[in-house]
Amino acid sequence: VNGTFIATPFTLRDGSIQVYQSGFSLAINTDFGLLVTYDAYSYVTISVPYDYQNATCGLCGNYNLHPEDDFRSISGEILSSDVEFANSWK
Repeated sequence: VNGTFIATPFTLRDGSIQVYQSGFSLAINTDFGLLVTYDAYSYVTISVPYDYQNATCGLCGNYNLHPEDDFRSISGEILSSDVEFANSWK
């Protein structure tokens, strides 16, 4: 309803996943530190603990603290366009 929602907090998988409202966003938090927030319009944030540095890939980058290589396609090519990058992961 116009991007607004009221979320009743709840947990899944014996408490290992919590879902709750954080300000104007919906938040999902896991027991291993993954946090996803969504503003009900179009803005999503994803964060992982430092333990996952150099262990991610895909649309969220590779978390190696070098943003210039984050637009890496599924085939390994570094792309310059954000649209081209997103389309390479379809």
